[in-house]
Amino acid sequence: MKSNFLLLVFLFFLLFASCSKYLAEKSSSQLVIPQSLSDLQALMDFTSSTDASDPSALAISSDEYYLSDNDFSALSSDYDKRKYEWDSSNLFEPATGDWYNCYKLVYIANTVISDIGNIKEEPGNSADWENVAGQAYFYRGKSFYNIASIWCKSFDSSTMKTDLGIPLRLNPDFNTPSVRSTLGETYKQLLTDLKQSAVYLPVTPIHPMRPSKGASYGMLARIYLFMRDYPDALKYADSALAINNNLIDMNTLDSSKAYPIPQFNTETIYYSSISIPAILNISRAKIDTAIYNLFESGDLRKELFFRRNADGTFGFRGNYTASLSLFGGIPVDEMLLIHSEATLRLGNISDALADLNRLLKSRWKSSVPYSSITSTDSKTILSKILLERRKELLMRGLWWQDVKRLNKEGYNISLHRLHMGQTIILQPDAKQFVLPIPEDIIQLTGMQQND
Repeated sequence: MKSNFLLLVFLFFLLFASCSKYLAEKSSSQLVIPQSLSDLQALMDFTSSTDASDPSALAISSDEYYLSDNDFSALSSDYDKRKYEWDSSNLFEPATGDWYNCYKLVYIANTVISDIGNIKEEPGNSADWENVAGQAYFYRGKSFYNIASIWCKSFDSSTMKTDLGIPLRLNPDFNTPSVRSTLGETYKQLLTDLKQSAVYLPVTPIHPMRPSKGASYGMLARIYLFMRDYPDALKYADSALAINNNLIDMNTLDSSKAYPIPQFNTETIYYSSISIPAILNISRAKIDTAIYNLFESGDLRKELFFRRNADGTFGFRGNYTASLSLFGGIPVDEMLLIHSEATLRLGNISDALADLNRLLKSRWKSSVPYSSITSTDSKTILSKILLERRKELLMRGLWWQDVKRLNKEGYNISLHRLHMGQTIILQPDAKQFVLPIPEDIIQLTGMQQND
């Protein structure tokens, strides 16, 4: 039966990427329609679509890494080359990639949300019913946010009614036209979905790849931080940490391993990963020495996060996936940094420092005395917190979003690449911070393209 579900999903993607005339054709009558909670759970347990295909565009576009000229020339994907060069068009291959993967997950979530309405919630199935529904709302809210973070401007309450949002597909009907919402409508919907998921989901999942209340709280904390809504960022980071606040003592990790940080480790509230395109492979994507040198000699992350290559360059290996794939899930370290920053911005210096020092001490070599940060100057502490976000959350697809939200606060951060003998600069107000929607989608739907 599961193979029939996958066929149903595949049919949607084929239709979505094809000419509009196909939207009028009927699905095969032989397709099996999900009829039970276990059927719907099986759809969401197809993890290559739900948990292993987080978008890579923000990681590719970031300046956290660089390519040698030879490695750049050897890339087979012109689309990734254009992302790397911060081009303004033709960044996504038709009928594949981030847009396709994100809306694939939206479709799966919509199918579950639609079909679960036909299954009565009763005392005997209530826990399973709510768990399945909660997962679907989580996946839809997560996907809508990932789409918005790539193809929309940074959230601004003063312009949210006029800034372009994303197509909010809320049902699995192929014939529903895709139209862009406003950014305000986009965020209202995705926040509603994630808050609904938090109501339904269990506190403890059977596996970190299954969403839980902590996952919902963590996504909300991340989103509210990027919205610059610090009270709500603090509220939801606090809720996530109330469920799991465990940190890895990095003194216990083995730096001789190819990937020293274990998969599904104690910090993982929710696990998902970014499928790595060739451009981000550890053998190609080099970490700039300026970033490497941010880590002090007593900081274990300097040993655990990086692989020294034969030519003296560094590759990043600090993934919480124990593999080439980059981590895209919700971890305790990120929640602590959100909690620390939001607490500080709301005026509580002592608690902000307690969060920061707790995190850093767990990353510090036990043979080297750790000196706690004790400053009383808010600006100094904020700079330190933002620096630690840059270091701790390296190569998770978050730096691009940090730049966008901090530039809303006047930080004027530019991105730089030394490429083919020239320095490319992405200015703080560059339109390339909002990536163009795939051209085939614009042709298919007639939606407005980003400027």
